[in-house]
Amino acid sequence: MLIKKCRTLVLLVVMSGSQIAAATNSKPCQPSDWTCHNSFFITGGYVFYHTLYKDNPLSIVQPGHQAIDFTPQSAYPNNENALRSGFGAGLGDHTPFSYELDYTQGFPKSKTGSELELTRARKVFSTSINYTLNPESRLRFNLTGGASVTSIYLTTTTVAEQPSFSTTVNTVDVDPFVGGSIVYSINSKFAARLIQYFSFANYNRNTNGSLITLLMLNYYPGAV
Repeated sequence: MLIKKCRTLVLLVVMSGSQIAAATNSKPCQPSDWTCHNSFFITGGYVFYHTLYKDNPLSIVQPGHQAIDFTPQSAYPNNENALRSGFGAGLGDHTPFSYELDYTQGFPKSKTGSELELTRARKVFSTSINYTLNPESRLRFNLTGGASVTSIYLTTTTVAEQPSFSTTVNTVDVDPFVGGSIVYSINSKFAARLIQYFSFANYNRNTNGSLITLLMLNYYPGAV
């Protein structure tokens, strides 16, 4: 009986010592520690679009005037600026996959020629899935793929005709995109991202697609 009591006492002492050691060795999470955040983030930043237009012939006809011929490559403004905001999170606790949902608001961009002025403005809703190649590193590399719903307003105005004639057309396309990104975790709250996409234009006969560059900042609200 006495031996059993001694064994029980020794077991309790060992268990208590292990708990004290674990509590002593556990280090509290510091705000400067970039690993101390959960996977949910809010993101925002700057977007640059470079559209690759085709040279297929187009024309605009003002009532009572001669048609004006042009090509998208010569007449459309192909460099546009925009702002993007959204959110994302990991797909599971211990997987290299994450998702992201974003809204992009473009700034109107115009190009004026000898006969026409064309102005484009876009709104984009996009969703993407990211795969992180090195999830345990502070500087991470991601592969990205997804799709976007793009609404573009194109206003065409004659500048060679008097009185001038203007027309606005809205087109909506669903386009896939692929690309990659570099993510650097600044601390537990913030991470900076450089992203490069190529967006395919499956249904727009005037363009071959767009090269899209993004400079984004992630904010992790659940961090220390």
